[in-house]
Amino acid sequence: MRDHLDSAAIVRGLVAGLTYTEIGADLGRPADDVHRLATQAVRAFCERYPIEQLVGLEHTRLERLHAVLWPGAIAGNIESIREVRALSAERRKLFGLDAPTRIAPVDPDGKPLSFTIEFVARPTAGWPRLPTGAADEA
Repeated sequence: MRDHLDSAAIVRGLVAGLTYTEIGADLGRPADDVHRLATQAVRAFCERYPIEQLVGLEHTRLERLHAVLWPGAIAGNIESIREVRALSAERRKLFGLDAPTRIAPVDPDGKPLSFTIEFVARPTAGWPRLPTGAADEA
């Protein structure tokens, strides 16, 4: 029963942005115990709710954090600006807004690389002859 009550407190703490260590200190549990219970709670939640609700929950969490950090970012606080940019990156990933990165092999001038495959004959003196088919066995 205690695990169930602690799981609810853990989820509330995570939504509030606390770390496992901070939540554990509040509950009198080690951080790895908190992590185990959080993982179990998230698995149970994922089995119960469709992915759209999970995306919505994460979006709400990002928006709350953004609202807290935005005044500092607008005021020019460099750390707030960095955090808002990181939140924006998370939001883009969450909604799949980032275009995939294209990687093309080019030289330093931007020209496409060309590849040449060369077959080099190796000396076979002293190597055992391997059969290549029925004709070799005759």
